[in-house]
Amino acid sequence: MAFTFAAFCYMLALLLTAVLIFFAIWHIIAFDELKTDYKNPIDQCNTLNPLVLPEYLIHAFFCVMVSLCSRVAYTGSQYAPLGISYLEVHEQTSDEWTGTL
Repeated sequence: MAFTFAAFCYMLALLLTAVLIFFAIWHIIAFDELKTDYKNPIDQCNTLNPLVLPEYLIHAFFCVMVSLCSRVAYTGSQYAPLGISYLEVHEQTSDEWTGTL
């Protein structure tokens, strides 16, 4: 049994998922600090905003890796939540601009 590119991609995805879980826990702790007034919102944003772009890049890297492995069903499962969240945000912002609820 050979060590294939797909196996490498899944192992790397497992490690990067651990990084994303760490980011999620970091966000939860930071929001708890905000709730208990240990930090003001400006300092909180300065702490959390640099983490957003790496999270997006890791997710994009997942999608590219899995696409290169020709795993169509898994790639679709990665793109579906992204598309749904984009549509929800776009719908909310268009309602704000038109003034409807």
